[in-house]
Amino acid sequence: MVNNLSLQIKERGRKTYARTAVSRWNRHSSTDCPGARPGRAAPALDGAPRIGFRARMEHRGAGPARSGRGTAVLLLAIAGVWAASRAASSGDLWVALGCGRQILESGFTRTDPFSFTSLPGHWINQNWGSHVLFTALHRLGGLPLLVLWKVATVLALTFLTAAAARRLGASGSLAAAAGIAAAAVCRPFLDVRPNLHTLLLAAVLIHWLARFERRRLRSLAPLLPLAVLWANLHGGFLFGILAAGAAGGSALLASRLVRSVRFDPWTAGLLPVLFLGAALVSPLG
Repeated sequence: MVNNLSLQIKERGRKTYARTAVSRWNRHSSTDCPGARPGRAAPALDGAPRIGFRARMEHRGAGPARSGRGTAVLLLAIAGVWAASRAASSGDLWVALGCGRQILESGFTRTDPFSFTSLPGHWINQNWGSHVLFTALHRLGGLPLLVLWKVATVLALTFLTAAAARRLGASGSLAAAAGIAAAAVCRPFLDVRPNLHTLLLAAVLIHWLARFERRRLRSLAPLLPLAVLWANLHGGFLFGILAAGAAGGSALLASRLVRSVRFDPWTAGLLPVLFLGAALVSPLG
């Protein structure tokens, strides 16, 4: 008798589940769930409706979201390649290769070997890191490898700008527009020159600062190698000092004026100090 009662309870539960599942399927007609026919219940197997994987994903919005993300990535890639396709218009590359070769073969010098007007002992090559990097890439793969480096750098700064906009709360389309705009604005200045690294590292810094209010003292650790690297790649490192000072100052000011905003004062205060100190980490002194 106990067995019969248990079987009846299981049968009632199975029928109740089947009726609930089919009722839900009928409510999600073709206007709500692609793949379903209006007013027609889905065929059931053991009381469960047959709902296709594609229909479930599209009903949840996964299909359109993935499609929009893919379109944004494609547009950003096209914008980056277009911006990087600008032909070289200056002779700075040859100066960089000459200086890089001189450093690799003879070491650092305070006298400019390529200028007869330079006073002995007064030359500081603040772009020495980029010069050595370009020379090493040229020795490995010639000019084609340098062009690939330029394209990769421009693509990175394009996507980093879009990612920073996204982290600041912009929609996917607005974030993509920000990345495309950054590529278009930077295009006249894109060449195989040391300033290429300033554009890239500025995008990295802006991406880090996008949610500065959530940063704490320990989060400054990744910025230390960034600042040291930047200081030895290009003189545009000055922008990093200014951006770090502006971010730290605005963070402290916001924490004083807006009660709902809380910043770690040590992080805000040490951020510009870190960038200033990084300028001293150089083989040139």
